[in-house]
Amino acid sequence: MIHTHLDEERNIIHISPDGKLQTADFDTLTQTINARINRVDKVPAIVIETRHRPHWESFKALLHHLKFIKEYHKLVPKVAIVSDSKALSIARSLADHFTQAKVRYFPSDLALQAVDWASASDDHPGEFQLIDQLPSNVVGVEAHGVITAQDYDKQLIPHIQEKLKTHDHINLLFVAGDAFRTYSAGAVWDDTRFGMMHLADFEKIAIVSDVDWIRMGAKIFGPLMLGKLHVFAMSELDEAKRWVKR
Repeated sequence: MIHTHLDEERNIIHISPDGKLQTADFDTLTQTINARINRVDKVPAIVIETRHRPHWESFKALLHHLKFIKEYHKLVPKVAIVSDSKALSIARSLADHFTQAKVRYFPSDLALQAVDWASASDDHPGEFQLIDQLPSNVVGVEAHGVITAQDYDKQLIPHIQEKLKTHDHINLLFVAGDAFRTYSAGAVWDDTRFGMMHLADFEKIAIVSDVDWIRMGAKIFGPLMLGKLHVFAMSELDEAKRWVKR
């Protein structure tokens, strides 16, 4: 069964799956969306809140689900998935490549942020926040929320380029703590491109995070950097700041 609630003010349809999904659920959901479009001439965003990955009552129900996605993935502007399920986090990354709707994953403790993102006109679920009180040759940033390609293009890269106007080489302090959630698919590519563009520009890079895949990625790609790269735990943030300043 699928429970739906329409937030008319924000133009969002909230979806809460409960148990096995049935064919009738997608018929009802289709009618709800079409009724909204016909009434206000605007396609609503969708926020899906669920604890588990979907289960279907039958193969026919699965086909109805796929049909629903086929019909609406070009129309619905945004889909926010709110769940602590790791499987749904992976599904979000795959959906970025196969649907035209912007699909973002949020853990359950960021449900309000998911609604804010779904109702916003732009795709900005996260940001890089600058870290103050560092020397002029050090760029310090802390990743918050869901980092997208826009955060690289509009925030980090211009800041790096501005520093390189007055310094031949700079140091980077990158922090991904409790406020960080994940990267969008486009941001992963931009992160790789960013590193390749600035291989020779950094003398030191300090990565501060307890996120396993960030720490592992830094250790794997660290040998490619011409400068020194060191990975610190969040409890070692002060030590990382001292190291990157020297």
